[in-house]
Amino acid sequence: MRQALLEYDYDWNMQRVFDQGSRSLDGTRKEFERARSRFPTMGTVMDLFYQYEDVGRAMTKGAAKYISNIVTARQDGRKVALTTFCMSPALCYAMDVVPLLIEPITAVGNLSRKYGMGEFMDYCLEIGFAETACSAQRGAMGAYLGGAAQKPDFVLCNMSGICDTNTSAFAFAAEALDLPLFQCNFPPQMRGERADAYHRADYRAMIDFMAEQTGKPLDPAKLRGVLEEIQKQDELIVEMQDYQRMIPSPIPTTFNLFMYLLRFLFGGTEDGTKTLEEMLKVIRKNVKEGKPGNRFGEEKARALFVYTDHYGGGLPLWNFLDSRGITHLGCIADRFYQQAAPYVKDGEGYTVDAADLDSMIDTMAALNCRMPMVKQIRGPYDAPDMWLDEIRAQRELYNPDFAVYMGTPGCRNTWGMVKLLAKQLEKEGLPTLIINADVFDERVESWSMTQARFEEFLDVRRIGI
Repeated sequence: MRQALLEYDYDWNMQRVFDQGSRSLDGTRKEFERARSRFPTMGTVMDLFYQYEDVGRAMTKGAAKYISNIVTARQDGRKVALTTFCMSPALCYAMDVVPLLIEPITAVGNLSRKYGMGEFMDYCLEIGFAETACSAQRGAMGAYLGGAAQKPDFVLCNMSGICDTNTSAFAFAAEALDLPLFQCNFPPQMRGERADAYHRADYRAMIDFMAEQTGKPLDPAKLRGVLEEIQKQDELIVEMQDYQRMIPSPIPTTFNLFMYLLRFLFGGTEDGTKTLEEMLKVIRKNVKEGKPGNRFGEEKARALFVYTDHYGGGLPLWNFLDSRGITHLGCIADRFYQQAAPYVKDGEGYTVDAADLDSMIDTMAALNCRMPMVKQIRGPYDAPDMWLDEIRAQRELYNPDFAVYMGTPGCRNTWGMVKLLAKQLEKEGLPTLIINADVFDERVESWSMTQARFEEFLDVRRIGI
């Protein structure tokens, strides 16, 4: 790793960037433009955030606070858990542990660093990690493995039986950094008496592991407080996703991104709840005025992203969608399977039960086993409750004009199924675009080439024209 990358801790650097970025949103437009000139790499991102004022301010301040908690955890006497976006952070907050979600921290670097996260990704290869592993982990993980960020205290993984590259990444990090590791495992079926019993037993084992690492037992009062915030967040998210059914959709293009980032970073916290409330104010205003959420001013097409979004520098995907008047109907990352969600079948989702400690832990286990990816791709794509079922339910609900698949070369589980999935969706009348890019590493395919593929698909299929 180049010495220059070790001069400043990566996590500290990101905290300073987002802290200064959030301060720039507190001023006038003139002050913002002056400050923006100092952030050339983040300029388009800051423009998107400034557009929504209170929402953008809350998002940037929240990101700065989240990264600051990671940087200052040791001096505050708290442990840091290296974990994944597929693991709800709510239990960490209930046990006073700082969750370090490696994939969002990779995305943060892509948004703010001139050259993205390529050198950190490459460092993982230099020390023996597989080149075919997912870039979502390899990015920020390279910084931690190379000593360019503060070392976490233990590792929590939530993908055994779901994503082999994710599981391997966290196992590799635990070995390389000599850290204790806990792996949650998942059977191929999501529902049923045996599956429920397995999920609950496995989750209790993780609580015991965290209590051993922190030296503190789970506090029922803190867990109840976290679940109360989860309940509020669930109601806000469900209302947003219900509004998404409207034509035109009143949801601003970036709000799906904000929605799942908030749930990944601030699930079960007041900060997350307050920002979701600000988002809902914007959406309700659009509903009242009969306005589409996109900046184009007209809804020309509706896109359902069946896997991930694209996290290239400057958030190019969202700017492109806005420029074409295309509504973003969400992706796999914002499906949390609250029982009240409009796309959820009876018995498929979870409900919050805070009657006693056992009920609260069972609720957390049910929530955790329905996190994005964990729920949809644990079994065959066309099995009950899995990927195809989800897309069919969303198609019926949200009326998309086309579907899009994009991920990373490391997403082998979905790459092994996506051609079959796309063929079935096309047969059912939903045009489907497969993007052969890496959504975290533009060296694989530049955004300009990805955009050209998008435009060709839309032109050939006569969508949004």
